[in-house]
Amino acid sequence: MRACIAPDRCGVNRDFAGSKPTDDAAGEMTPSNANLRRAADCKVRGSRLHREGRRVDAKRAYLQALALVPDDAAALNNLGVVEVELGQFAEALDTFARLERLRPADPVPALALGRALLLAGRVREAIAKIESAAALDPGRADAFHLLGIAHARDGDADGAMAAYRGALQRRPDHSAALSNLVDL
Repeated sequence: MRACIAPDRCGVNRDFAGSKPTDDAAGEMTPSNANLRRAADCKVRGSRLHREGRRVDAKRAYLQALALVPDDAAALNNLGVVEVELGQFAEALDTFARLERLRPADPVPALALGRALLLAGRVREAIAKIESAAALDPGRADAFHLLGIAHARDGDADGAMAAYRGALQRRPDHSAALSNLVDL
């Protein structure tokens, strides 16, 4: 089976697009707005460094953004993605768990945490977390696709087939789900 479970930076970044800082009514920067602006600059720098393959530097930039705005969902997500890519699974799990606590009704953090659990080899925990993400938004084909990968890793071919079929019901053009289903 050649299932891909790389983090979906584009989709997740879109879901967590940070709000832009604004000036106060007098046109002066308040301390919190100044922090928002500096944090936004750190995130932009982190994204650029990440695209350049400079993951350690990108991680540093995202940590700087979070030092300024601790509850920045986009910075948390991007930090978790970089940590996964660096193989720092314990840190990534903590980061995504923090993101999930910040956004408990949002399926994206639960899905990111499930993906990180799967990559860390904690398959049963990953299945439970991905199922919770799918329950939060039953229309997410990507959740069902990842659930199929997790079931396949757990040796549960029937569970994997059902999940891949679920992904295809939600998005018939999901080529990775189709490919993984054929490969079972």
